[in-house]
Amino acid sequence: MIKNLAIVVNTNSSMKDMWKMFIGELEEFFPKQKVYFFSDVKSEYFFNYHTVIYDKKINFSEQYYSCLKRVKEDYIITLNEDYILYAFVKVHIIKNFLKILKENNKISFIRFHKGPNFTNKKFTKNLYYLDESKRHLYSQTATLWKRRVLLDLYKDAPKSHIGKNYGNNRVLCAEDEIDKICREKKIKGLSSFYDEKLLGHSNYDSYVFPYLQSVIIKGCWNFKEYQNELLLLFKKYKINKESRELFLNNYKDKTVSFLKKICLKNEY
Repeated sequence: MIKNLAIVVNTNSSMKDMWKMFIGELEEFFPKQKVYFFSDVKSEYFFNYHTVIYDKKINFSEQYYSCLKRVKEDYIITLNEDYILYAFVKVHIIKNFLKILKENNKISFIRFHKGPNFTNKKFTKNLYYLDESKRHLYSQTATLWKRRVLLDLYKDAPKSHIGKNYGNNRVLCAEDEIDKICREKKIKGLSSFYDEKLLGHSNYDSYVFPYLQSVIIKGCWNFKEYQNELLLLFKKYKINKESRELFLNNYKDKTVSFLKKICLKNEY
């Protein structure tokens, strides 16, 4: 166990078919680490962990803020329940990342893989500065945060939801709103990059924290990027593939993915 570090997992009961898979892979590849589940229900799946129950009637930004206040550790790794580990986490590197955050007051987070805002400006070997002037400085991907910074960001956020559409209404998106605040405050972050390859359509692999990003898209199994991996997980955890529809590649997706791989198109 890494001291003063917690994994925080945002979840809700509509995704309960993911919990066995998520916890099984987490226990295999990052065992004994402290975990908080932010959830709208109690579940037997969470009995060995800390469950923080939120009010599902309120907006996401307030939900997340109220849950973060219950976390005791100074450093957190932010995850969603459809981020599935597939190999051992590099604990020694994460310990080094924690040391960097402790020793650098201006660095607020370290993203575990290449993505938006990536620059070629090195902080140190395999760590690169992010461009705080561009969109997607904040991202709900696997990220190591100083908890107090993330807590302040959500405290300042307007009432907003997990997506841009809530029911039949178009609403503020929490990820976009937090991103705006990060850019306004010029929050500084780093990105880990060990020359990992692009996986599927848009996601880069992570050497430090090897995980499948968003195996659920629009309520469907993400076969566009993780078909082979998901088929193995279905077999391992006895999950019925037909329980959800399949999100598949189309001609446009394949073309964009190919252009990214040959460096003729930016990541986003």
